[in-house]
Amino acid sequence: MKKIAWFPLAVVLGLSSVAAAQPGYYQQPPPPRPPGLYRGGLVLGFALGGGRAGASCNGCDSYGGLAGEFHIGGMVTPQLAIEGDFSTIVRSVGYDQTLSLNTGYVAAQLWAAPIFWIKGGIGLGFLSFDDYWNAYSIQSHTGGSLMFALGVEVLQSYNFALDVQLRVSGTRFDENNTVNSVAIMVGANWY
Repeated sequence: MKKIAWFPLAVVLGLSSVAAAQPGYYQQPPPPRPPGLYRGGLVLGFALGGGRAGASCNGCDSYGGLAGEFHIGGMVTPQLAIEGDFSTIVRSVGYDQTLSLNTGYVAAQLWAAPIFWIKGGIGLGFLSFDDYWNAYSIQSHTGGSLMFALGVEVLQSYNFALDVQLRVSGTRFDENNTVNSVAIMVGANWY
């Protein structure tokens, strides 16, 4: 008789444990994502704007043109990224002819404040003249290059930021010729 009295209670407890084990039934919602921007893992971004490059040699001209930048790397900490950084300033100098300063760097980017970052890099620069009409390209100079950049993130979401940046670089081609460049760009970044 005592066994029969416990039977309905055991059935109710057994059914409730089966119902609780099924997905979506009596489960807590997932925790909300942390507020603010999250920087971690892969870093990827690009920027476009305008720039000016000029040589330090006597009689050399400076030129303005379209500036661009692309970077890819990884976050070491939430405030520090190590990146491969590639940039260019290109200008049309005649019919189907362009002059460009292309640079590639190993760079470190540090967020000194939640919306402010600084970047520095060391790499190589290539000054080239291309003539598409006559189908030739002259890569006239190659040299060591240093880069420094500042940026302010004007729009942030969970893993995306839109920034305004100022980049300055110097590329030394030989003892007498150094090309300095400055660019102001708007960039899009994913973390």
